[in-house]
Amino acid sequence: LLLKRDVRVVEASAFMQLTYDVVRYRVAGLFKIDASAGINDKNIGMKNKIIAKISRTELAEMFIRPAPEFWLKKLLANGDITSEQHEMAKLVPMADDVTVESDSGG
Repeated sequence: LLLKRDVRVVEASAFMQLTYDVVRYRVAGLFKIDASAGINDKNIGMKNKIIAKISRTELAEMFIRPAPEFWLKKLLANGDITSEQHEMAKLVPMADDVTVESDSGG
C-alpha cells in the first residue's frame, strides 16, 4: 500500500526483526543517480526513507546495516526488486535515521 500510494517517509517502530515488507519498501525505492555510472555508495538514490524508532541497541544495529541477504534473495526471486536494486541494497543502511525511546511500557 505504501509503495502504491508513493509514501516516501515512514517510521518503523516496535520491530524486533526486519520483515519482508519493510525490506521491500526500502529496496524498491533504490535507483542509480547517474544511470551511465556503475553502482557505488555515491551513486545510489533512495526514494523510500525509513526512520527507525528503537528502544534497544541491538535493534539499532539491524537498521544501520544493509538489508540481510536472505531477504534480498527472496525479494529478487519474487520479482519485487531488480538485480540492480539487489546489488545497491548491499551498500546502504536500512534506515536513514534512528530515534531512541525509553521503555514505552511505562
